[in-house]
Amino acid sequence: MRIRSRKNTKRLKRCKALFQSTSIGEEEKEKYRLCLSSADYMSSEHSMSEDNSAGNSSFEDQAPSKQKVLCRRPLIWRSSELNSLFSR
Repeated sequence: MRIRSRKNTKRLKRCKALFQSTSIGEEEKEKYRLCLSSADYMSSEHSMSEDNSAGNSSFEDQAPSKQKVLCRRPLIWRSSELNSLFSR
């Protein structure tokens, strides 16, 4: 559920930023709103754990701490126009 929540939060923030933008015209905003309101246009997210052990030999009894790493992969089928909007 957290993944959906994170994606939903990201989607809502993008839509809010779009409508607060003064550099994008109203017609363009409507066109982009359709893209931003769908999760299909968001990059996929994969999380994994990574060892975060710093080599402390004095704490051999403890399990090494894990750090989550979020990998963002670009959508190769997304248009350059939409990529430029997301990079603003």
